[in-house]
Amino acid sequence: MYFYGKKQVNTLLALFLFFYGLSGIAILWYEEDLFATLSMFLNFVAYFMFVRALLPKVSFKKMNFYFASVSIILILVNVYMLYQLIFMIQEYTLSPAHLVAILLFAMSFIATGFLTLLYNHTYSTKNSFVFTVAIYCIVFSEVLSAMGYYFEMGTMVIYVSRALLIAGAAILTHYVLLKKTEKEALSRRLF
Repeated sequence: MYFYGKKQVNTLLALFLFFYGLSGIAILWYEEDLFATLSMFLNFVAYFMFVRALLPKVSFKKMNFYFASVSIILILVNVYMLYQLIFMIQEYTLSPAHLVAILLFAMSFIATGFLTLLYNHTYSTKNSFVFTVAIYCIVFSEVLSAMGYYFEMGTMVIYVSRALLIAGAAILTHYVLLKKTEKEALSRRLF
């Protein structure tokens, strides 16, 4: 992305990859409270970059009653299931700060998923679909990784999780390099 040109690269998406990479390094020592908490907070910051990039570009105006109803139901079900998962793993958290970091990460996770679907619905282009696939590869990677780690589901789940993460990062990088109209391009402003 550096050689592609700074004018073309979305700063927020590059920051996502940076913070997500730092989180990946911190997760190597996930058994220690400091690194586990740091990893979750870095994940929260990384996903917040997605929320910041998506929020100015989504529109609720194109949502009809059916789409809005289905979206609300899906969000509520996902929120419920995610928080049930978090409270199931609560006994495995290393400290209250670690639990708070996981909850913040979960909130940014849900917001990113919803805003990504809304972004794809708003623009319905090849670029928005590529972005949606990238985000959901990363999202499913996170879910499988948590399930594999906390519920000891075996190494195959972890391998699938890592394959989805690599695919998601590659597709996201592809999205960053795609030519986009100014209208559909994600926000680049940090503040």
